[in-house]
Amino acid sequence: MYTVTGTYGSKTVTNANPWDMWVKSDGTKIWALITTNTGSKDTIIQFSMSTPYDVSTASFDSTFTMGSRHRFKFTSDGARLYTTQPVLGSPNIRYWNLSPAFTLPSDGTAETGTISVPGSSGDSGKFFDQYY
Repeated sequence: MYTVTGTYGSKTVTNANPWDMWVKSDGTKIWALITTNTGSKDTIIQFSMSTPYDVSTASFDSTFTMGSRHRFKFTSDGARLYTTQPVLGSPNIRYWNLSPAFTLPSDGTAETGTISVPGSSGDSGKFFDQYY
């Protein structure tokens, strides 16, 4: 398993595990979801790429730290960010309205809303893939 270590803005990350990644359709931005070994707080790190799809040109933009999440997605227009709760516990999808588009919320920003996921706690990922 790979680990992430580094300083991103004011956040220092040590031995965090990458869980998910998303690239903007035009290749100019990339996001990585990392979780600490304690699993209590996860962070999305945003980078811009000066040459589309070339990670060697990536530069740090911002971070967004939230409660424990396993996956994330943006709507195609970047107006909303969705995250899933881990498969243990009450499954749900949280979302934030973004303005401007594809810009991470500030740390501590409360979610815009929560969607309860039907079924057992193990179904949240399947529901997320199917509808978001």
